[in-house]
Amino acid sequence: MAEEKSDSKILVDFSHALYKKWNFKNLLIIKSRKHRKVTEAHAFYPSKLFIWFSFKMWVLHIIKKGYNKDKKICKDSGCSKVVSVSFCGAGFKDSLIEAARVKRNIKSKEDLLALHAHGIYIGDLVYDTYLKWFKKETVNLNGYGLTYVLFFCFLYVRRIDALLKTGEYNEVYLTHSVYVGFGVPARLSLKYGINVYITQNTRNSFVRKLNKEHLHQTPNFECYANFYNSMEEDKKKDMLLVADQKIKSRLSGKIDSSIYYMKSSSYSEDKSTHIELFDAFPGRPWVLIMLHCFFDSPHIYKWMLFPDFSEWLDSTLKFCHENKINVAVKRHPNGLAGNERVVQKYEKRFPFANFLSSKVNNKALAESGLFSCLLTVYGTVAHEFSYLGVPVINAGDNPHVAFAFSKTPRTIEEYRNAILDVTSGKAWKIDKDEIRGFYYINYIKEGVGKAKIFEGQIESKYNNTEPYKNIISSLDEKIYEEMLVEASSCIDGA
Repeated sequence: MAEEKSDSKILVDFSHALYKKWNFKNLLIIKSRKHRKVTEAHAFYPSKLFIWFSFKMWVLHIIKKGYNKDKKICKDSGCSKVVSVSFCGAGFKDSLIEAARVKRNIKSKEDLLALHAHGIYIGDLVYDTYLKWFKKETVNLNGYGLTYVLFFCFLYVRRIDALLKTGEYNEVYLTHSVYVGFGVPARLSLKYGINVYITQNTRNSFVRKLNKEHLHQTPNFECYANFYNSMEEDKKKDMLLVADQKIKSRLSGKIDSSIYYMKSSSYSEDKSTHIELFDAFPGRPWVLIMLHCFFDSPHIYKWMLFPDFSEWLDSTLKFCHENKINVAVKRHPNGLAGNERVVQKYEKRFPFANFLSSKVNNKALAESGLFSCLLTVYGTVAHEFSYLGVPVINAGDNPHVAFAFSKTPRTIEEYRNAILDVTSGKAWKIDKDEIRGFYYINYIKEGVGKAKIFEGQIESKYNNTEPYKNIISSLDEKIYEEMLVEASSCIDGA
C-alpha cells in the first residue's frame, strides 16, 4: 500500500462525464477523501481517444469543449484542475520506432497477447483496443491497424508514465481497467506503488482495489468455493433458499440488478419459443454455442483458451464438423453494432450449423432436450443452463471456475475431449446446490466494501440520465453526510 502523505493528491477518471450517476459517485469519492488528508483532486479523461474512436464522438467532444462542460462538472465535483494527456511533444518519434520494431517481432496472436513494455503487461489491452477501434472480430497481424494501435499505446504509456512517476498522486480512481485507455494508467499506477481503485461495474462493492497479482476489475472467482465450503450448514441452507428464489426469478424473464446491462431478458415470455433446426448429421448429437460480442473487451478475465471469440468459434465449428456433431449457434442478444456482419460471415463458411436469432427463448432451448451440452467462453449461461439441466463447457476463466457444475478445461485438447465425452453420453452430475451457492456469492453476498446507503439512495433510485445536481438537491443533508462517511470506509477497507 502506498504511504499516505499529508499533502496527497488523487487522480479521478471523468471520461464518462455523460453518465450523470457516475459523476455523483466521483463527487462522493472526492469529498470523502478530503476527510483523509487529501489536499487536491485532479480529473483526467483516459478514454477520450481509446474507447469511442469515431467521428461522431469527436464532434461531441469538440462541442462539449466549446461549452467547457467537462471542466465545470469536474470543478463542481471538487477537482482543482483537469490534467491533460497530450499526444504532442517528446516521444512521438520514439513511439513510432518502437511500434514498428515490436510489430516485426509479433509472429502470432499469442505473441501479441504476451506483450510487455515499459515494465507492465499490455498485450491484452492492445488486443482488445484493436478489436474495439476497428470493429474486427480478430487481429490482422500484417495490417497497418496493429502498428497504429501499438504506436498510440506506446505514446500513451510515455505520457501516463511521466504523469505518475513523479509521486504526486497517492490514489488513482478509474471507471474501468480494460483497454489501453484505462488499463495503462491502472498498471503504471501499480508499478509505482499507487493505490488503484475501479469505481464502476464492481459487483456489490463501492470500489474494487487492484493489485499486481490481479489486474482485472472482475473478482478473483477462484476463492468462491472456499467461502461456500466453509459456511455453517444452517447459514448455508438459508443462503441457498434466497439464491434459489433469485435464480428462478431470472429464469422467468426478469432483469435483476446483476444483469442490468441487458436490454431484455433472454428468458422472457416475449422471446420466440419456436425452434426450427436441420440435421446436418442425422442421428448424431447436438451442441449449442452461445455467442459473445466479438469486440467488447474479450480479455476482461484472466485467461482464455483461444486468442479471441472469433478464434474460439472458428475452431469449435471446425471440430464439430470433423466429428459430425450437429450445431446450433445463438446470436448474442446485446452485441455491439457490427456483430451481425461477423455472424453472417460464419453462417456462409459453415452451412452445416444452424444460426439462431438472438430473440429465441433460452429456456425453450434448454428444455428442448435436444442439446448434449452448451459451449461458452465465460457467459452467465453457464449457471443458468446448468440449473436447467444442460451441461456447460467454458473455454476460459469465468465466474463459475471454482465449481464443478460446469466444466472449465485448461487446455484446448481438454476442451475438445470434454465435448467428445459429453456428446457420447458421458455427462457429469450437476449439483444444483453448488449453482445456488455460486449465485449467492457472486450476486447477493455483501462484499467488504458494499455501500448500503449509496445503493439504497442512489443506485436503486436513479438512472444515468438524471442530472447529478438533481440527485444532490434531493438528498437530506444527514443522508449525504452518512454517504460520505460510508464511501470513505468502503475505500479504506477495499
